[in-house]
Amino acid sequence: MISAVMISGLAFFTITTDPVKLWSSPSSTARQQKDYFDEHFTPFYRTTQMIIRAPDVPTEKYRVVNKHTDVNFTGVFHKRVLSEAMKLQNEITSLTAEVNGQTVTLKDVCYMPLAPDNMNCAMMSPLQWFQNVQENLDYERGPYTYRDHLYYCARNNLSPMDAANTGMPCLGVYGGPVFTNIAYGGYDGDNFESAQSIVITIPINNHRTNNTLALAWEKEFLNFMKGYKSDIIKVSFSAERAIEDEISESSFQDLYTVFISYVLMFFYVSLTLGKIQLDCGSNMIQAKSMVGLSGVVIVLISVACSLGVFSYLGWEATLIVIEVVPFLVLAVGVDNIYILVQALQKEPPKNLDNVPHQIAAVFGRIGPSMLLSACCETVAFSLGAMSSMPAVNKFSLYAALAVFINFLLQCTAFLSVLTWDLTRQMSAKFDCCCCFSNPDTVISSQKKGAVTVIIEKYWAPALFSSKCVRAAVLAVFFFITCASIGMMNRLDIGLNSTVALPHHSYLGDYFDDLSTQLRVGPPVYFVFQNTGDTWQRFPKRRAQDEICMGRSCNSTSALNKLNRQSQIANYSRIAVSPNSWLDGYFSWLDPTFECCRVHFNGSFCPSTDRVSTCYPCMRKSDGARPPENIFFKYLSDFLTDNPNAQYCAKGGHALYADAVELAYSKKNPGQAIAIKSTYFQTYHTPLHSSEDFITAYQQALEIADEMSNSVSNMTVFPYSVFYVFFEQYLTITDETIVNLLLCIMAVFLMSFILLGFNLGPALIITVTVAMVTADMFGLMYLWGITLNAVSLVNLVMSVGISVEFSSHIVKSFTASKGVGRVDKAFDALVRTGPSVLSGITLTKFVGIVVLAFAKSQIFEIFYFRMYLGIVILGALHSLVFLPCFLSFVGFTNNLRALSGGATYQPAESSSPRVDEDASPTDSGINLKQSPGIGARFACNKDEPPYAFMSPKLYIKDSNKTMNNPSPNNSASPSTSNRSGASQIIYTANESGTDTKMCDQADFSDTEKYGVPV
Repeated sequence: MISAVMISGLAFFTITTDPVKLWSSPSSTARQQKDYFDEHFTPFYRTTQMIIRAPDVPTEKYRVVNKHTDVNFTGVFHKRVLSEAMKLQNEITSLTAEVNGQTVTLKDVCYMPLAPDNMNCAMMSPLQWFQNVQENLDYERGPYTYRDHLYYCARNNLSPMDAANTGMPCLGVYGGPVFTNIAYGGYDGDNFESAQSIVITIPINNHRTNNTLALAWEKEFLNFMKGYKSDIIKVSFSAERAIEDEISESSFQDLYTVFISYVLMFFYVSLTLGKIQLDCGSNMIQAKSMVGLSGVVIVLISVACSLGVFSYLGWEATLIVIEVVPFLVLAVGVDNIYILVQALQKEPPKNLDNVPHQIAAVFGRIGPSMLLSACCETVAFSLGAMSSMPAVNKFSLYAALAVFINFLLQCTAFLSVLTWDLTRQMSAKFDCCCCFSNPDTVISSQKKGAVTVIIEKYWAPALFSSKCVRAAVLAVFFFITCASIGMMNRLDIGLNSTVALPHHSYLGDYFDDLSTQLRVGPPVYFVFQNTGDTWQRFPKRRAQDEICMGRSCNSTSALNKLNRQSQIANYSRIAVSPNSWLDGYFSWLDPTFECCRVHFNGSFCPSTDRVSTCYPCMRKSDGARPPENIFFKYLSDFLTDNPNAQYCAKGGHALYADAVELAYSKKNPGQAIAIKSTYFQTYHTPLHSSEDFITAYQQALEIADEMSNSVSNMTVFPYSVFYVFFEQYLTITDETIVNLLLCIMAVFLMSFILLGFNLGPALIITVTVAMVTADMFGLMYLWGITLNAVSLVNLVMSVGISVEFSSHIVKSFTASKGVGRVDKAFDALVRTGPSVLSGITLTKFVGIVVLAFAKSQIFEIFYFRMYLGIVILGALHSLVFLPCFLSFVGFTNNLRALSGGATYQPAESSSPRVDEDASPTDSGINLKQSPGIGARFACNKDEPPYAFMSPKLYIKDSNKTMNNPSPNNSASPSTSNRSGASQIIYTANESGTDTKMCDQADFSDTEKYGVPV
């Protein structure tokens, strides 16, 4: 009922694929600065872009008339290529989409900087120099051709008219300039004529809340381009929604891969939980498919409960949560299932009435280790939720709750399933078809599985064959851990966009061209925030000098500092000088250019209005700067004045309309009286890798700090569209260290408490978990896995799974009835190792292999590789390192008595023999290690045998002599009078130096208790 209430929260379930919400915390600096920029200006536009190449068109030599020299123009300047590009461009501008019965055109969504005076889209394309008209491209007038016009405009982007006698303007049809370094790519220096590509960029308006129309048009654009073919040009393309679409599509497709992975793991669990025999009837009875299915269903219920609870709270889930949390909970849950089922198989109930009692007894022994691992994982994940990274934070909370719910369900619902299944099995009823039975079937409860046999007969004896072997194993593992720690600083940081794409995505070609062709990187805005009265006093010369970039400005002004950074672009990652509206405003006011004019009544006179009644806003006697009384008077007019090729190209509407946030007078709403905030735009250099993006952001932060020092009562911060995604990488190293240390500390604390404040086992678990985590860094370095939010989630998960690998072995060691570290470690490996190998390692391996065939590269790299590494490293540390480690440093001061009140005591011998491999215990017992033979014994018939490293087992009885059928063992009578009771004494050698004493033992079943393993 409680689970049903939790799961019902899925009615409010939502999933987010918004990259900003996934990777950036609302409280992060970059996120707050992005919100500030979007609120005070306009959100950065959405980008639709095409990169056009003509690899098969040869270079042609052409003599430029005005230059009087020959120029080698590459294939992208060929008229045939330009005509094909123009045809494509015009087809794109005519695309329409349908949204709720509304027809959406490009003009409905594109950025129009001069609207409403000019209703053309601001398209960055060299075809704008020809006004997007084929006739202008076909232009020939005497010696002049389209190449002369193109050459002039490419060299003079801001020139209103072509001075090469073609009579065509260089401004685009939208009324603004087209910059060569944006319109062409793949060339060095200023030699644009060697360009390898044409770059067409279409800015789309971006709204803070509703981009439905833009999304619809972009979808139509992508569909059109996917079907576009040409024999002349090759086109790579992208739109703002393209990456998110590709990731979402591939992720949902990969959900089928994940589903197949879980199905295979279910079949494996169902197959291996039962005992496979040649008799079909026995197989049907001893099969555990319903138990396996119940375990998987409980995992799914746990995950659904976690999702439901957080859905009640209004949280949006992520694909990482959907894909990773079930994997984690399944790893935890299946291991517990194996341990419980295999313990019951070793200790079957005598009859049907004894089933509940036997399950309770087994759970009483197994439950503490389950509680230990569940609490360690829950607390560790809860502390992981302290991360400021949303992806890590959400994963940790969802995982912590799911693991804890899974533990509760296993302690309740799954035990009920086990009780029902064991009752069915003892009644000789078929699995899945309990209505059918075969009472005549003989069920062998003593047959061991293949995994158990391998560990008992081969692996454990080989690992414990000598002290040197165990020491060598520890040396190798510690060396690997030290090497992995040394590799941590060499890990690459970031997540390249191409990694997030599915294999063979069309965006792969686009990102390849993006990294090799573009001449400039993303725009960057240096935003000035007013923290005082600076903008009210801005008309004063001193305030202007702190910012402006002209000759009369301070050499240490904010923009002069930024301009100097552009001169060392390789270091600063600033490609060009900033666009300064302030200096542009001074030029626009200059009466020499006749841009700012007013009528006699004081109203503004646009530069296109050439009536004689208009006169300049400033007199020449006013100087190069506007007087204080007119600074704000014409600022609004400057920001709305359209540049025109014929009279004045200095109007600020095209470049600066959104760059200044003005405060207006309440008495005169049209009159600006102050500036609230403003920005100055420039560009980054081309950025190709995550390292480039991170470095560019770091440099921008440093430059902004320097600029802040140049101005009074203002702070400057940089903003670019990618900062919000890459801010996490500035602190991810510290974030990773803190998160993992908190998780590991939580493991130690919970282990220490739940193991009865036993420091030794808690430290051993913690050391093992820390070593697995450290080794994961080495694996990441060697396998080319970068450190980012996705890999950090997996590292946090590795802590939880490492606890699952190690805690059961350590708990088995502390509960072992062996004498000395070697015996106890050997016993823990033999008893718990098969469950660990079958329950986690092989089960997860079956599921992980499927992930290698996922379509998404992010699945193949960050899930397949890292999951495989977690499982392999966890298994190696659990089954190889940990037993050896315990055999040297395992704490043996809490020796438990065997059932029946038995105690461990040293034999009374006048000359005890101490072997060089002796393992001294707190009781002073010395145990000789076995050359490869383990022996089992128990103190009474109903107790399961315990494994010990004893080369020979001698049985001495005060009343009878029991002959052991094994040729390796011998028996001789002995009398021991302790408290007058009949006793059986076990000795590990003939001299009786190493003994184990039991009271009231029954060893009539010599086959069970007297045969070496």
